[in-house]
Amino acid sequence: MSVGVDVTLKFLVEKAETDPIKIREFIRELGTQEIKLLLKVCQQNAGKDLPKRNYGLVHQDLINFLGEKLGFDVEFGDYKKGPDGIWKFKGTKLIIESKASPTWLEIKQASDYVKKEKAASGLIICPEFTEDNIKAAQGYGNVRLLTTDGLCKLTELKDKNIISTEDVMSILLPQETVKLDFLVNILYRITAAPPSAEGLEKGPEPIDKNAVVAVYPSRPDGVKFLLKNNAWGYVRKPSKKIDYIALYVTKPQQSIVYYGKVRRIIPQEEHPTLARQDRKGKCIIELERVEKLKEPIALGEGDVIQGMRYTSLGKLLTAKTTKDLW
Repeated sequence: MSVGVDVTLKFLVEKAETDPIKIREFIRELGTQEIKLLLKVCQQNAGKDLPKRNYGLVHQDLINFLGEKLGFDVEFGDYKKGPDGIWKFKGTKLIIESKASPTWLEIKQASDYVKKEKAASGLIICPEFTEDNIKAAQGYGNVRLLTTDGLCKLTELKDKNIISTEDVMSILLPQETVKLDFLVNILYRITAAPPSAEGLEKGPEPIDKNAVVAVYPSRPDGVKFLLKNNAWGYVRKPSKKIDYIALYVTKPQQSIVYYGKVRRIIPQEEHPTLARQDRKGKCIIELERVEKLKEPIALGEGDVIQGMRYTSLGKLLTAKTTKDLW
């Protein structure tokens, strides 16, 4: 393990349970490979008594952040009660149970959470499973099992835009056992049309030129916040539905370089890592991804951008100056 990751893990274990917001701030900055490494270390060190117990808590948060990377709307679980996480996508809900060892698996408990939350299914994530674990899951019928290695592999495929969140949901949900078209379709897309570098930049979705874009002014340090958190924050909730945001950076840049597709807008106090007591009444705009424009949009002569303004995605992608946006 690298020194940087070792120090990070030590901090996470020390802060687990007492300061979950802090440990989630650290984890949010990590890439999939770093999370994969930390998961293995947590599995090697987890135990029932302190400080080993805290490795299990960190393990739980690492799993939930992989859920976010997969594109789910994630509710982080309480460390002491209830499910370890709830993942949502297009109205479908998954109950998540994360265990650092099969020794602590409770299949019935996960099944009960599925019924209580009226979820589509439960997903138990663990480094490995025993034959008894598998038989128990088959008996309940409303939970599925996935190794942490399998979850990391899915996340890597999603990171590369090889599969979509909808594909992931199709894989994780119980399916009709005699009809396998959903799996064949996923494999066919992967092998028949591998993503090109150009495709990765544009993303897998077709461009909706009429999609609404909210253009926010920002100081130069706002770009760091955007790229670090995959979000824009502490703003009023827009008066109409927005599909994208773009960042106009003030002097000395005076241009728009980055934009992103909106995943959800929530009150900032409900955000797991970005909540601040001094920003009451403001919102966090979470993004599915942040894109970089091929050419920066310079400030138009005589144009002034002091507050948020609306434009369309079509105009954003073709504008030469900000005057072309309005």
